[in-house]
Amino acid sequence: MKGLFVSDLLWLKHQKRFLLSLPGLLGLYLVLDIQISLIMLYLTIILQGGLLQLVLQSLQPETARFLFALPVSRREFVLEKYILILGLCGLGMLTAGGLCVLFRPHHAADLPEALGIGVIWLLFFTAFLIPMAIRFDTGVRIWMVVLLMFAAAILSYVMGEATLPDTFFWEWMQNHRMTVFLPLAVLCSAGCAVSAFISKRMLESREY
Repeated sequence: MKGLFVSDLLWLKHQKRFLLSLPGLLGLYLVLDIQISLIMLYLTIILQGGLLQLVLQSLQPETARFLFALPVSRREFVLEKYILILGLCGLGMLTAGGLCVLFRPHHAADLPEALGIGVIWLLFFTAFLIPMAIRFDTGVRIWMVVLLMFAAAILSYVMGEATLPDTFFWEWMQNHRMTVFLPLAVLCSAGCAVSAFISKRMLESREY
């Protein structure tokens, strides 16, 4: 599996335009004084979308035939892709959050909540999009973009300037954020495990 990591990291290293766009966007978001949770969300969307293209590229017939002719099992392939996407997106999220706090210290108190929202989002959509990419191959690209942008729009509305209803349930959630976050994180983590199993079974049913 180490060879898969090295290969994917070398692929990512050559995506210079994509990688250079990330700090540029972060600087733009900081200048526009966008909320820290939205900055982390948008950058994670872009990074996750770029890494999902790696999954699609790896499953092209010519690439997949060569890859699975090597001593690489379907299980190792799936596990490596989940670890890579979750790990790099998580690292990107932490980096973006750290830079936001560095340049805007008055937003430091918002960082834990922003990280919690980002982790839930990352786990949920990774669990959903990787099997979707494996199932539909390249035809799913446009749908991934639509889905990611739709999620960003909804979360922007919820976390942005929208006036949230002043209800007992909402007040309870605000006062017990960890109580809400931990079960959701466990649920989404379990969803990722189920998703990885489904992805492996789908790959095992294919011949390249």
